[in-house]
Amino acid sequence: MKRMQDSSIDAVFVSRVRDTEERLFGDACNPLDSVRMKGDGYSWLYRPSHHAATGLVVERDMTMFSKPGARVLSVGGHPAYLERMLVELGVPAANIVVADTISALTEADFPFETLRFDMLEPWPEIGTFDLILFPESLCIALTDRIKSVAPAGDGPFATDALEAKLLSKVLCEALSRLKLSGEIRANGPQSHPNVVKAARSLVEARGFPHELDYARYFLRVKPL
Repeated sequence: MKRMQDSSIDAVFVSRVRDTEERLFGDACNPLDSVRMKGDGYSWLYRPSHHAATGLVVERDMTMFSKPGARVLSVGGHPAYLERMLVELGVPAANIVVADTISALTEADFPFETLRFDMLEPWPEIGTFDLILFPESLCIALTDRIKSVAPAGDGPFATDALEAKLLSKVLCEALSRLKLSGEIRANGPQSHPNVVKAARSLVEARGFPHELDYARYFLRVKPL
């Protein structure tokens, strides 16, 4: 399992995204928190500039995914601040698909395609993508599911096996919908290295050879 050394994050691009988000969503940005949008209490909604600063989206994506036929899937993206920002920066809305479990996503009048599904359940047949993003959503989905189905166990690692199984399930679903040259990226607090290692073995066992780069707050996966 590799440790990422990502030098692609560009401070100029992050600044450009921040200027764009202030123009588009200024009223929704939390004035007391430089990385979050407004929300009830502790908001899990992050600014697009946070996603740029973590490397979830980088400047070269604006060119790569603006090409005809390119496809980007954002899983857990409601209410699509990041994706609306991508459109503003030149990525065609026709190239973007946003998915979440929240019905408000599909009911909103967004310029791109929206889908409602749970990343931890079987995914619908939606074709293949050049880039699949999990904007702070993978870690939240895993945590919420474990809390809802796993009783409190003995010791700090009682739910590791379940977490590895859930993580591997998501990665398999994403890899099966990824083009051979595509990439999966997730930001936010990632699973313990032992969980990621176990999940990777499960993914390999299911017939999905891949390259996985891991850091505490970022995960990148590519098919081999």
